[in-house]
Amino acid sequence: MDGYGRIKIFGVGGAGCRAVGLMAKASPADCELIAVDTDWVSARTSTAHHRIELQGATIFGLGSGGSRLRAEKCAEACADRLRKAVSGAELIWIVAGMGGGTGTGAATVIARLAAEAGVPVIAAVTLPLAMEGTRRNRTAGEGIDMLGQTAGIMLVLPLDKLRGAIGGRVTLAEFYAAADRVLSGCVSFVMGWRDRAGQAGSHLSAFRVQKGRQNSPNDLPMGVIKRLSGLGAAGNAGALSRA
Repeated sequence: MDGYGRIKIFGVGGAGCRAVGLMAKASPADCELIAVDTDWVSARTSTAHHRIELQGATIFGLGSGGSRLRAEKCAEACADRLRKAVSGAELIWIVAGMGGGTGTGAATVIARLAAEAGVPVIAAVTLPLAMEGTRRNRTAGEGIDMLGQTAGIMLVLPLDKLRGAIGGRVTLAEFYAAADRVLSGCVSFVMGWRDRAGQAGSHLSAFRVQKGRQNSPNDLPMGVIKRLSGLGAAGNAGALSRA
């Protein structure tokens, strides 16, 4: 591991906090896991190394109410704490679900603070299911655009693509648990390349697609999704149930 700088992985919002919780079970020694949420229960119960409860215009500490702008304001109000968390890193990962409040709004603030500190950012995020509605998908698109302004590399998991990779009937709880595993696993997947090859840039460059001054998001390959989801082989789109 000699020659590598300190890596900090921020799990932002519910999906991000759950993903870093999975990473905590087997995180590399040089990685620092940080859970960030406006839902204080989510933050406090995370098994990440550090927990940051975003305060401000929240709903009694129970989240941002799905508002990207409210979450962004909360993150701005806690900018000093977030800036301190970013400091000392040589690489920042941001793991989040796009389309809701905290994952969409706060993630962009953390990425900006990292950019201001001169720290490169890699983002691994999910996009909502189409059936979750126009508003949530539009919010996700806005978040992707804003995050893309500061993240050097973006790895994107469209949940519709995950649904297509899962065979058979699964509950919503099982489906979103699989999404958490893919978010967590794609970080380990890329970090594993780094460990084996000894040079991150040569492998991460495979995901980098430049478009003007911004980087285009890159959907995770279907093979990677199948491998990391842990819910079965390819087939027709899996049916989702609330049971």
